[in-house]
Amino acid sequence: ETTVEEDPIPEATNCDIGETRQLRGIWKHPLDFLFSCISVMVGLGNVWRFPYLCYKNGGGVFLIIYITTMIFCGIPIALQEVVIGQYLGEGGSIIIGKVCPILKGVGMSTMVMVTYYNIYYCVIISWSMYYFIASFTTIPDVPWNTCRGWWNSPNCWLAKETENGSTSTNVSNEKVASVIEFWKNRVLQSNEGIEFGLGNIQWELAGPLFLGWLIVYLIVCRGLHQSGYIVWFTALSPYLIMF
Repeated sequence: ETTVEEDPIPEATNCDIGETRQLRGIWKHPLDFLFSCISVMVGLGNVWRFPYLCYKNGGGVFLIIYITTMIFCGIPIALQEVVIGQYLGEGGSIIIGKVCPILKGVGMSTMVMVTYYNIYYCVIISWSMYYFIASFTTIPDVPWNTCRGWWNSPNCWLAKETENGSTSTNVSNEKVASVIEFWKNRVLQSNEGIEFGLGNIQWELAGPLFLGWLIVYLIVCRGLHQSGYIVWFTALSPYLIMF
């Protein structure tokens, strides 16, 4: 009785693996990857809302709980996610399916959520650009520090400094701060609800929104080699601004 031996399946050589990784794109320097992780983990909510959340939830007591949770939960989970991704060498959309095939759809759902995040984060970027440009229109003052604009109502309230340098805070509940009226009536030009109509396109916001998406495209269009230089700025700038 004769048997036919099948040719063994050739194993992937180091050269093949190197070519595959080259097609996927690699970071130019290990610190580029580190700073990219930092820029993803430290977002707008961490920088802008953290002092408010700390004050709202007890101040120093909140810090104790926050630091404890970060040490025993946040950091280990982040390290585990990075290690699995580096070991398998795959993106988040398919890596969960390799670890647990029954949860394959979770990876695709994550990519859908990231798409939604990018959409509304670009909206926040457009608002920031609008305020940045508007702050130069009434130098040395700012346009939201007034109650004489066409967007202000009779209930507008403007904080004024007294002779001793303190700020007047004695105001009734009917009054609305000038910064809030500038945000609602000038920037958003919002109405009472969708039942009153969708309104028109705010071209002053559409322009910064287009510019925001253009900046995102310019950052990612050249791949990881170009993005590596950008993440150094995006990772360090929040700490510089806070300082």
